Formats: sequence, structure tokens, C-alpha cells
Amino acid sequence: MRWSGGEWRLAPHLDLLSREAAHVADRPVRLIVSLPVRHGKSLLLSVWTPIWLLSNWPGKRVILASYEASFAASWGRKTRNIVLANPGIGVRLAQDSASQSIWETTESGGMVTAGVGGPITGRGADLLIIDDPVRNRQDADSPVVRQGIWEWWESVARTRLEPNASVIVVMSRWDSDDLVGRLLRQPDDIWTHIRLPAVAESGDALGRPVGAALWPERYPLPRLRATEREVGPDAWAGLYQQRPNPQGRGLFFDVDAVERCRGDIAVPVESRLGGLVSMWKRPVVGRRYVAGGDLAWGEKGAFSCLVVADHQTGEVVAELHGRPRPDEMAQVAVALCREYGNAYVGG
Repeated sequence: MRWSGGEWRLAPHLDLLSREAAHVADRPVRLIVSLPVRHGKSLLLSVWTPIWLLSNWPGKRVILASYEASFAASWGRKTRNIVLANPGIGVRLAQDSASQSIWETTESGGMVTAGVGGPITGRGADLLIIDDPVRNRQDADSPVVRQGIWEWWESVARTRLEPNASVIVVMSRWDSDDLVGRLLRQPDDIWTHIRLPAVAESGDALGRPVGAALWPERYPLPRLRATEREVGPDAWAGLYQQRPNPQGRGLFFDVDAVERCRGDIAVPVESRLGGLVSMWKRPVVGRRYVAGGDLAWGEKGAFSCLVVADHQTGEVVAELHGRPRPDEMAQVAVALCREYGNAYVGG
């Protein structure tokens, strides 16, 4: 972008997000963006998207929320400073309202920033952006914090939406029960979900071949593979691949949620864990995913594992391993079934 001073670098994934965000100009948008850390999502969606919107419609109001008010305000300050430094953008700020957390245009539009969980009293939004509502792993693992974020969305954030307002939720995934996970499970809202993993999987939104890096100019594949080894399987699956592993937290065992397939032909599917997992070859119509497990009860030092595979492509889309108790493993199996549409489980 010409006003970025060289800071902005266009890449295919950012071009896709830019085109999707531009739809706020002609219709109400419900957009969820799941992208790895440090891949430009916040700069595009929390800085340049408000600037673009207000340069074309200076009377529009933007609310930006993040995990902490001061962090959200830093994006508000960056946006305001770009506008002030570049009169050619065409956004004129009101002289009496130009703080970093609340600033207005001369056309009564503008931008307000807030912390997730905090108040946005008296403010309306034509565009609501929720950017990284989770602070860290500790918060992500807390059922209390996750529920608090959800209640803030239900009782505070969505009540600020003007008629025909748009919402953009942008975050790297932490947990299957995070804000994105809950939004996608709601039957009454229709969300466009753009999921772009650091390393491409089948059905990639950009059309990348399986195994291709998302932003190879900045994060080439060898570096990503090194990161995968360094951060461990849970952080890699969530923060980088955007398919967080269910951890069994806060779940309950419901045998009716598990459907068991008793096919007569099993084919070996290569898992990234290095072993072979039996996957039922004969799926039932309407079920795309098949789950298999190897439960190592009582074997000292042995791991149990669960794997979910796409029966159309044979690709392993999720896998868990560890030393859980039997009841914990059952809860995780149920969570996987729910995450992948009641996947059929082969024992």
C-alpha cells in the first residue's frame, strides 16, 4: 500500500483477505479469519481495513477489540497516526476527538478501541473487529476466561452492531472451544471462515499444494518444520495449523455422540506419528471423516493416540497422543467426533 512507507508487503494470503474484507462495502459481512501468528493479519484487518473504510465512507464507525484495552489502543494509535501523516488518504480527524482509543472524523465517523471483556457503552459499530481476543495459553486453557469472552460477545459486543453492520473476527486458534469454535457452532449465524494453515493441507483456500508454506518469503518450509518441532504438537496444531486439538476440558462423556462403524475392509493410512492407523474404507453416506485409535492401557511408557482421517483423500487431519486416563480418552474421542461432524470411530 502506497501509504505504508514500505512496511506493507503484499502476499497471496493477504490479497485474499483484502478481497474478502472489501465486501463490507456492499453487504453485511460475518468473516472469521484463522491465520498463523506473525503472518500480517492484524496489520491488514485492524489497521488498513479501517483506513480504507473511513477513506471511502468517513461517516462509518469502527470498533476494534482485543484481549487488552491497551493492546487494542496500540492499533488505534497506529491507524490514527497513519491518517494524520498522510493527508492524501482523505480522512480528516475532528480536532476535539483524536485520542489513540477514541478518534472521530469530521463526518462523525471514526474508531473506538476496547478490551475484550470491557465496556463499549454508548458506541455503535458499522464494522466490529475482534482481533486476538485471547492473551496467552493460560487464558486459552481457562474455561472461566473462555466463557467470559463468550458472554462479552453475547451481551456487549454484538449489542453494539448497527443495522447491516459487519463483523470480522481474526485470531490464531488456541482451543476448539475458543471464540471461533463457538461462533462456528452457532446455528443462527452464517460465518465465512477463512482458514489458512502455515503448511497447506488438502482443500487449501489458496489452492496451495499439500505441504506448501503460507508465506515462504518470510517463513520458508524448513523454518516452519523447525518451529513445529520446537513448539510441540498442540501449539503447532492450533497457533500454526488453525485446527486446535480438543483437550477434553469441560467435556462430558455421551455414548450416543459416538457412532461406531463396523466395516469389513480396513486400509492402512500413514500418520505423521510414524505408524499405521486402520481406517475404515467403507464410510456411511454423509460422513466424511473417520477416527481410529490405539489405546495403550497399562503399558508403562506407552502412548495412546487418536487419529482423524479424511476418507476421501486419506489425509490425516487431526491427531492426538499422550497418556490420558480412560475416561479422559473417551472425552477426547467425543470431542473429535463433534469437531469433525460425528466422525465414525473404528476401534
